[in-house]
Amino acid sequence: MSAIDERVKKLCAKAANAPEGEVEEILAELQEALKEHARFVRFMAGKTLTRMSKDRLPSPPSKDVP
Repeated sequence: MSAIDERVKKLCAKAANAPEGEVEEILAELQEALKEHARFVRFMAGKTLTRMSKDRLPSPPSKDVP
């Protein structure tokens, strides 16, 4: 489990068990953690798609082909 996944898990548990007066602050922190996770996922998806597109580039034609 990644550090951000662990942080989200802990914040969810903390929010579920927090007194009513603390929930809003914890949820704000959780929202920021989820935004950070989304940025990370977009970054990784971009890297993966870039790598995949480079892997699928056609080979240059052979010199033997007229």
